[in-house]
Amino acid sequence: MIFRHVTRFKVSALLIITLSVIFSLFWGQFITPGRAYSGNYALSFNGTDELVWIGPGGSVIGTLGSTWKSLKTISVWVRPLGVPRAPAFGGSPGDLDPIVTTETKFFGITRGLLQVSPGVYQDGIYVWNFDGLFQYVRIPYTGGEWIHVTLIHSGGRLYGYKNGVLAGSVASGDTNTPRTDLSWSIGGSTFGGFTPKFQGQIDEVAIFGAALSQETIRDWMYREYTSDHPNWGSLGAYYKMSDGSGTSLSDNSGGGTDFPGTFFGTPDWVHSGAFAGPRNALDFDGSDDTVWVPDAASLDLASGLTFEAWAKP
Repeated sequence: MIFRHVTRFKVSALLIITLSVIFSLFWGQFITPGRAYSGNYALSFNGTDELVWIGPGGSVIGTLGSTWKSLKTISVWVRPLGVPRAPAFGGSPGDLDPIVTTETKFFGITRGLLQVSPGVYQDGIYVWNFDGLFQYVRIPYTGGEWIHVTLIHSGGRLYGYKNGVLAGSVASGDTNTPRTDLSWSIGGSTFGGFTPKFQGQIDEVAIFGAALSQETIRDWMYREYTSDHPNWGSLGAYYKMSDGSGTSLSDNSGGGTDFPGTFFGTPDWVHSGAFAGPRNALDFDGSDDTVWVPDAASLDLASGLTFEAWAKP
């Protein structure tokens, strides 16, 4: 009986320590992986002459519906590489290197050095919308690391999320354009003389004609979208980079419409490090935060035990 009691005590104590370590990773903070975990594919762009064009059928009204000027969500996993660049001409976030944008610079997600005052440039990933002026939210990032970015435009505001956490928001009216035939591009643009290209890797591009909640973003950012997604009916186009080879990109939205992408140049298929399971964590203050696991007969592990954990000290 003494051995049994001591064993329970030791196992309970070890579980407290171990769960403290595990929960410190898997609740409340998000991890940005810098290497491949999922084993699926992403597209790698060289920053020079490569992009994927979604058109001509894949217009904004085709993917987002009739309310697209005021209601939309774009989400993407992206791994920026290379040196961030200032635009060759122009000074708006729409002039930066495209990650996912409309071809004619009316809204999207870009990366680069934005001039915020004369002679002062600020690096970032920018979610933006043109409502007569370019309204934007800057999202900081670390080169070479995967980051999940979400643009939401709803209720007269533009929201930018980084790894499921709100990075900022700004008032933004309806997208200001009379056109409804705007096409999409991933990794670059060929609009007129506007030729910036993104350098890095892109995965899991999703376009919704709805405003996703923060809870939904966090619940789904580390897994592929399925019909169980609460906004599945508003999913206009979805590119989970499932092809793995070839020179076209399949639309995996599974709806009544299909908007495949066409390669310009030769983006490379690579193994993706975009996600690896639901990564919530508990954050412990080092003072009085603990998680207690009650004693139980199931903790009598007489033949041995193994503990594994992720930790961020």
